[in-house]
Amino acid sequence: MTPRDQYHSDRLIVKLTLLLCSTLIIFAAASVSPSLPLMQEHFTNLKNADFWVKMVAAIPSLFILLGAPIIGIGVDRVGRKLILVVSVILFGLFGTSGFFVSSIFGILATRAGVGLATAGITTSVTTLIGDYYTGQNRIQVLGLQSAFIGVGAITAVLSGGILADFSWRSPFLVHLLAFLLLPLVLFLIQEPQRIQDGQLESIDDFENRSNLLEQSPSSEAVDAENSQKVLLFIYGTALLGEVILYLIPLQTPFYLRALAGANGKQAGIAVALATLFFITGSLLYVKLKERMSYVSLIILSLGLVGISYEVIGWVNSYALVLLGLAIGGLGSGFLVPNLDSWLTATVPAAYRGRAVGKLTASTFLGQFLSPIITQPVIKNLNLELENAYALVYILSGYSAILFVLVIFIFEQVKRNEFSTRF
Repeated sequence: MTPRDQYHSDRLIVKLTLLLCSTLIIFAAASVSPSLPLMQEHFTNLKNADFWVKMVAAIPSLFILLGAPIIGIGVDRVGRKLILVVSVILFGLFGTSGFFVSSIFGILATRAGVGLATAGITTSVTTLIGDYYTGQNRIQVLGLQSAFIGVGAITAVLSGGILADFSWRSPFLVHLLAFLLLPLVLFLIQEPQRIQDGQLESIDDFENRSNLLEQSPSSEAVDAENSQKVLLFIYGTALLGEVILYLIPLQTPFYLRALAGANGKQAGIAVALATLFFITGSLLYVKLKERMSYVSLIILSLGLVGISYEVIGWVNSYALVLLGLAIGGLGSGFLVPNLDSWLTATVPAAYRGRAVGKLTASTFLGQFLSPIITQPVIKNLNLELENAYALVYILSGYSAILFVLVIFIFEQVKRNEFSTRF
């Protein structure tokens, strides 16, 4: 096994390998989305073709949700690198299979494989970042990881759109990128030192565990029960946050069409703007974390998201919706690396893969539940379509703000109790 000082984790090429692997996470759905209308035309004679074609984009998320917790156990017991190598290979094989498979149900089967492979990449890469880096270095790399995922989203949509002009099958070839990254993973990524379950890897992990709830330096180390409470809070925040945040790619194009008659290009610009500000927020996160606690950053990030959704829901013009999307993108850019950083700093190395797997599952459960929760509200309200969409944004914004207020009040009460005891 490889001691920490031999990981070469500070080498730029090692960081780039981890970050580029992270971009594959978003390629699974984003790259094929532009070709879905053409795919639907191809399978027009199939009963419920519109449903099955939409499932091509949705199936990976479902299998990420189902596979991530199990894969997280494998990451801890089998090894980070092995899971990553196998996942990258399967991502390339299953992803490109869509170019050759003629049946929609065959394509759905390959997309399920892409989902499992993506779960393996997500869990192993984030766990490796937690293993390789500590303190501010870890925070910096996790911020860059979120930024690279944002860049990957834009790249995937653009490349998928260009390839879709040739054929609805062509975007599946984007998954060949995995095979370009495979040599880097094989030769540059090294397996961290394995430890027995329940042991701490280093003094860094002990210090991190004593800081779980952002207590003052004079407080005692947090016990195991409180550690579990922190993890449950992180998972719950990821779940709620993703239910709300997924409205942007899911519902914004439809809302803009109903509100302002926006065409596909205008809807694409709107979603891309939110992604651009997500990247900006991820890059700014490193500086913010130097001055703010994990809890304070959750309050800031979801507070911005709540404000942005109120803007989106109450305004009546395309330009002002763009303003709201920019604010929301910035807030989500703070939230994602903050939860990753808090979790990897909280969990000792022996359990890190399992914890990251559960966080991944929580995130994709939020994506899966978002349309299930919001679509019935839009369809069953006796309102004009744009007003129904607006109400969903307004209620989602209120939910985020209420969650933030509860956290803020809880933190103030906890601080007051702590000051009276010491």
